[in-house]
Amino acid sequence: MFYVMCNKFNEKLGLFVLKIHMNDYSKCTYLVRWKNKLDISDTCMSFLKDENTGYKELIIGFKIIYINTYNLFCMDITVDNKESIIFRHESFQLWESPCNGLLLKNINRDFISLNKMGM
Repeated sequence: MFYVMCNKFNEKLGLFVLKIHMNDYSKCTYLVRWKNKLDISDTCMSFLKDENTGYKELIIGFKIIYINTYNLFCMDITVDNKESIIFRHESFQLWESPCNGLLLKNINRDFISLNKMGM
């Protein structure tokens, strides 16, 4: 599978996350189709997979203009066509201030967002 996060669909702003099947590009489904007329920035997408159980998660982080928030979504992508959001976090983050997020996969699977103020 390929996962694509974008900010524009049919000239409408929002958050759009597409899942594209590697063997059949015509099989394209939306995991998130959120039209909100707002720009997003400082995006990140990470994957977690438990080798023993086969459990897979998709972690999406992004900043939204005007409402000045950094949003984090954790989605269960283990079963095809049954994806669901299992965790959502929203915190204050100025649009003008740079922000980055990263997932510490090998240590303890913590997600860290970094900005001028720290972690």
